[in-house]
Amino acid sequence: MFNFTGRNRSPILLSTFFAPKANLVIEVDGGQHQEENQKEVDRERDAQLSELGLVVLRFSNLQVLSETEAVVEEIERVVRKSPPPGLALDS
Repeated sequence: MFNFTGRNRSPILLSTFFAPKANLVIEVDGGQHQEENQKEVDRERDAQLSELGLVVLRFSNLQVLSETEAVVEEIERVVRKSPPPGLALDS
């Protein structure tokens, strides 16, 4: 349904996945993202990405591995809620 570009550790956008046609950034976070200092870094980065008009979704590694269907449903819900102009979605 979606075409994602993996840009892991790209110098331009440090995101796990970036779907430019959907203006969507999907982060799959490891355990270090539960540490307070990393949470603050993530909040600041999410705010910067939002200022660029991007939607940021964060999921833990565990969610992706054990709740894959729910993760996919959440991604679909967010994209369907406000699809960017010109983004064709399958029913």
